[in-house]
Amino acid sequence: MVALLGITALPLSAQNALPRIEAYAAPGLFFEHLNGDPLVPKHQRNASRLGDDVSAGAMVAFGAAHNRLLFKGGLAFRQMHYSIAKYNPGDFFVALFSFDAGPSPKDTFALSYVRFTNSYLEVPLAASVALTRRRYGLPGLAAGVSIRPAFLLSSNPAVKADPYVLPQPGPQQMEAFKKLYKQDAAKTIITVEPYFEASFFVYKRVGLLWQFRPFTFYTSPLNKRFTWQTTGLLGFTFGAVYDFNR
Repeated sequence: MVALLGITALPLSAQNALPRIEAYAAPGLFFEHLNGDPLVPKHQRNASRLGDDVSAGAMVAFGAAHNRLLFKGGLAFRQMHYSIAKYNPGDFFVALFSFDAGPSPKDTFALSYVRFTNSYLEVPLAASVALTRRRYGLPGLAAGVSIRPAFLLSSNPAVKADPYVLPQPGPQQMEAFKKLYKQDAAKTIITVEPYFEASFFVYKRVGLLWQFRPFTFYTSPLNKRFTWQTTGLLGFTFGAVYDFNR
């Protein structure tokens, strides 16, 4: 962490005084773990929902120790999606054979579906070590770790009423539901994850990079009220590099 936060001082000790610039897109998947809050449908409580995660941004990278070490920092826009569904496919299968298309008479949960779109300003930091040695330019293969703090720009839940629960909520009630689901969205989230990187030149100072992020060490929950943990899954990064030192 200290090494990553000290990124601004690294150019003074780096062998190459000029940085390299990276522009990238980083898609991935995650599980959002729900708790037992009343905002979660009864049989979805303490379950996990699959979501998708994508970041797009740019980073400045400085090499040190004869380009064996690389330190990066930048800015990105990040968006994460996940949903809470009241029904599973198995519920309709059971209902079909029980001649009952509706919910239990005791079911008063007014929504059948909630989909979240959370947008963030991200400040990614990373440090890596080269696994292959090159005299000039990109390291070839590298392994590193990134810390990605992100600050909430907006949380936009889309809600859908359950047609089997009567009376149906009106427009004002639906807006009230949206407010309930968005008001406790976490203002700051942090993701810590290792990665493996391959990079190479394609033309003069221009190169390409590819990263594989197999798992996360830690990811903050996205909502303080009805989620308790986020588990990152596979992620990839694709980008272009411009190296001023070549």
